[in-house]
Amino acid sequence: MKNSLFIFLLSIFTGAFLLMPTLHIQCQTLPLERLSSELGLSQNMITCLMQDEKGFLWVGTKDGLNRFDGYQFKVYRNNPFDSTSLSNNYVNHLLQDKQGRIWVSTYKGLNLFNPENEVFQHIFPDTTGEEGLSSEKILGLYGQPRTALAQYR
Repeated sequence: MKNSLFIFLLSIFTGAFLLMPTLHIQCQTLPLERLSSELGLSQNMITCLMQDEKGFLWVGTKDGLNRFDGYQFKVYRNNPFDSTSLSNNYVNHLLQDKQGRIWVSTYKGLNLFNPENEVFQHIFPDTTGEEGLSSEKILGLYGQPRTALAQYR
């Protein structure tokens, strides 16, 4: 009895193993595409990348912040006449917080971007030296995604 049960189970596993290569496994194929200025990227020198909670790909370059929706780029740049634009075009690092806002470090200050109204809030160094940022040249951000933020030099 034990012997016949063993042979029965062995034949089931062996049969399943032999049939395995003939099984069709369906996978989603994603086309790999080169993202370049031809698709609207502001500049081909990419300094940082981040994917947000909505699936957008954010690309930092030496010439602005770019949001890719899978089809085209939307570019955010500094406009000296608009206080709600990016503080500097040289983007160093990106980090998304719990509220879905995007922290953008640049060579001229830290920016807090609200994707809902597409407005940048500038965070510049404290001139008194007592609180806040110690430098306007922010080389990077540190934090766990959507939780914390810190500056490092």
